[in-house]
Amino acid sequence: TDWDVPLTRSQVAFNIVGCIKVGVNLQEINLKQAGKHVFIIMPKAQVLSHELDYSKCQAIYEDTSIFNLPEAKDYLKFISSQKNKIERTELSDKILKTAEQRVMQIVEKRIKDIDSNLCVKFVESINL
Repeated sequence: TDWDVPLTRSQVAFNIVGCIKVGVNLQEINLKQAGKHVFIIMPKAQVLSHELDYSKCQAIYEDTSIFNLPEAKDYLKFISSQKNKIERTELSDKILKTAEQRVMQIVEKRIKDIDSNLCVKFVESINL
């Protein structure tokens, strides 16, 4: 059984600051042209980098026990563990979808800058 011993539990809430860069590896884009149609297979967006600004991360709530005082290394370990968790959140899915849509807009614009009469289609596979 789990025993809840008084004065032994610690809780901390953090404000974690960082920058997540997401995008598409443009080298993996595959395209085919058939007349005025350009068919594009684009890879899924992914997290390209994720940097935490440790100098701006801070504990905003701290309730420590007298018998279980966390050390600085405990805080750093926790913050670092949250980096991977943040990348897997639903928010990440929304950010990745937004990045994919933005890349699609940019790619289509660049192709249309070359020839405004081209019809650009993003597809899952190319069978020509």
